[in-house]
Amino acid sequence: MQFTTFLTTAVILAMASSGLAACTYEQGNYFSVCKIGNNLFCGGMTGICSSGQTEDFDDTATKANEESCKGLTAGNGCTQTVRCC
Repeated sequence: MQFTTFLTTAVILAMASSGLAACTYEQGNYFSVCKIGNNLFCGGMTGICSSGQTEDFDDTATKANEESCKGLTAGNGCTQTVRCC
């Protein structure tokens, strides 16, 4: 095995074992309701991500939360999406 191939393999394995996995999108709906903002959006829930992951919202999560409230009114139940990293 060439040194560069070995080094590349070692770096990939180190990254995989250190928890540098890609972010995922998780959903919850136990306390989520449609809320008024720039657009009607789904929100209100916390603790959706697995233990040790941080919740945040990017364009993908925001769009999913707006789509979840299409055809609904403020206060209706919905399915909230968060990005977990």
